[in-house]
Amino acid sequence: MAYNFIGKGLYSVPEARRLTKIPAPTLNRWVQGYVRRRDGDTVSYDPLLQPSLPEIEEKVALSFRDLVELRFINRLRTLKVSWAEIKGTIEDARDLLKTNYPFGTRRFATDGRRLFSEIADKPGLLLRVRTKQITADRIFSPDLYSEIEFEDDDAVRWRPETGRSHVVIDPERSFGKPILDRYGIPTALLAKTARAEDSAAKTADWFEVPLDAVIAAVEFELKLAA
Repeated sequence: MAYNFIGKGLYSVPEARRLTKIPAPTLNRWVQGYVRRRDGDTVSYDPLLQPSLPEIEEKVALSFRDLVELRFINRLRTLKVSWAEIKGTIEDARDLLKTNYPFGTRRFATDGRRLFSEIADKPGLLLRVRTKQITADRIFSPDLYSEIEFEDDDAVRWRPETGRSHVVIDPERSFGKPILDRYGIPTALLAKTARAEDSAAKTADWFEVPLDAVIAAVEFELKLAA
């Protein structure tokens, strides 16, 4: 069956790993599930996130919205939010917000232990999705959505901190591959050319873009490779 990938973004698991910095074994478990032995029995665990795109040549394909969800979950883990809290929130949040991508809605906050969602028609109140408890307390929360741009409360673009003024990941352009925002040139192509020429300046001349844009692309790709 034909599937229209335009405007969705398209990423392989290795590409998603590079962009999100989620370790490969972890990312594979999150999007494919896993099997383990427990007390002599084989136990299957469902994926944490069901990819929104069909497989391509029997390999997992991820969309931009999948990528944002994975990035958010990884951010929560970095902040030491427990698995029980994350898993207990995901399904209820999908029902509550009527979307398969609740973490891409800019509605969540955390105090480092619990996850809360804003209540749309009750300004100032937060709902702890997992327990259905409502609080008016101010929640100290790190910026869970740094680098992500929103329209109508939905994630639409990602501007990575490295190269922020030049680099964008936009599912509407180049299938969501990192590009120079103003020029539409893939950062991977610029970095590859700069390596081959051993010169960012020559690359800038070749592609007729500013030198600082080429340097931003090279730095961004170096960070992905680290």
